Amino acid sequence: MAVVAAAFGRDRRIFFRYRLQILRIVLDPLVWFAPLYFLGRAFGGGPFRDYTSFALLGVAVTSYIGTVMWGIGFSLKQDMDTGVLEANWLSPASPSLQLLGRVVWSLVLGTAESLLSLGLAGVVYGLQGQWQALPRALAYIGPMLVALYGFGLGFAGLVLVVRQANTITDAGQFILSTLSGQSMPVGDLPRGLAALAMALPTTYGLDALRTLVLGGAPLLPLPVEQRLLAIMAAALAAAGAAVFWAVERHVRRAGTLALH
Repeated sequence: MAVVAAAFGRDRRIFFRYRLQILRIVLDPLVWFAPLYFLGRAFGGGPFRDYTSFALLGVAVTSYIGTVMWGIGFSLKQDMDTGVLEANWLSPASPSLQLLGRVVWSLVLGTAESLLSLGLAGVVYGLQGQWQALPRALAYIGPMLVALYGFGLGFAGLVLVVRQANTITDAGQFILSTLSGQSMPVGDLPRGLAALAMALPTTYGLDALRTLVLGGAPLLPLPVEQRLLAIMAAALAAAGAAVFWAVERHVRRAGTLALH
């Protein structure tokens, strides 16, 4: 646990060293949500009783995708660029535990950003819903996060192989957020894309949250979505860890850990 705590503390200190990042977190939910808000008002009267709340919940949940991909996977690319990755991983501390500390910090930061988005943007743009149902939604959000962070471990392994990961990180975040139904119902996607969306844990986590807080019919019965999320959590956590360990061993043997 000392290694995990040290890695967590390192990322926390780096984050607060650049204090303008705090301002960015405050302004992001207001600035980036504005286009969705005004589009929703412009095209009001459609199938949504409250498109603002629908989209704001989508942004809050899918922000975890960006936190996972940039905060875990792409952070290894930053360590490559600064020349500290090889030194860190040659230390007695296990690379897996170092990455776990980064995962914990990413989870804390992602949760803070999501709550801040709901709070600030909710006040400015108007957030409604049955918030007493939020504790029930945690039964779906919890396994969704386990599955998502399992994917993040596998993505971290991909970064070690690809090295120039800017494009796949940026594009991957946009694609996964869109397919998860961030700002539109998954059922309105073309059939092929909808099939891909139904394979993502964020689709079910977000759908369950919207159903419980905003009402409406879920994509699948909620007990079915909960079972699917539990299966995805176990499968992606195991697969992501296995991919990361396999890639980590490979780059050590190949001697490419310090290359970027």
